[in-house]
Amino acid sequence: MLEGELWEYNGVVYIAKGFQHPEGMIVAYPRYDLYISGKIPGWRLERYINTVDWECIKSRVPVIPVSKSIVFLNRLNNIQQVVAEIISDALGVRENDIYVTGSSRILGKYNDIDIAIYGVKEDFTKDLEDLVNRGVLKRVDEWVLVDEYWEKHRGGISLAEYLWFKKNTLLHLNILGIHVNLRPVIYSRGAHGCIDPVLNISEYTGLVRVVEPIIDHAIPSRYIGLLDNGEEVILESMREVYSELDTGSYLAINNKVEERPNGIYLVPDHGLLKPILRH
Repeated sequence: MLEGELWEYNGVVYIAKGFQHPEGMIVAYPRYDLYISGKIPGWRLERYINTVDWECIKSRVPVIPVSKSIVFLNRLNNIQQVVAEIISDALGVRENDIYVTGSSRILGKYNDIDIAIYGVKEDFTKDLEDLVNRGVLKRVDEWVLVDEYWEKHRGGISLAEYLWFKKNTLLHLNILGIHVNLRPVIYSRGAHGCIDPVLNISEYTGLVRVVEPIIDHAIPSRYIGLLDNGEEVILESMREVYSELDTGSYLAINNKVEERPNGIYLVPDHGLLKPILRH
């Protein structure tokens, strides 16, 4: 039950989110209808979503029942298998920790492949950056990122802002001419129950300065940040778009401020985080 895992429930494939889940449930979003062999259009998603209030994170979350769900198991095609082996060999990651997710796994297409890597450590980013800088692995061309924006990210942030976020990306790679989107996950297993409880929650709109990364290019990404009033927070995101932030100032819009037992967290995932671009 980890970020990116595919679960089938009532003929629909759901994508697991996060690492902690209510007892007997999986926090997951619907993505693919197996009866039509296609992605569920946005206007139809609501009919597949059942939400519950979860006190652990003080939010409503979309869930499916564990007892009536099964892990989606279809074999990788040859291209997916080769790409997974290349990543495993290049990064020294066990094949069991590499998981092909997304539309390529469901629909058998491979114009782009989403790959989760579980249990990554802090030195993962350094190793990945070294491979890219030496040309062992190559970033995609900008036009691929433009396509990625129009397909997945338009609406909240502008194209210019998205390309700024991804200007030095390590997670969008060209492997054998295929766009491979890496999703490194710091956890190696999911859990039922509340592991990281939210004690209090409020909302924040204003500037936040990213001082330094704690762990970036991973999910969740974490950075040391400073709010307008000088309060130090941990900026944490489960969204890949916010996982490669440079240091500097950003505009946080409707971000959540979560008090947890081990600190104060600023979470932009249900709001927006915008770079302050210089023209």
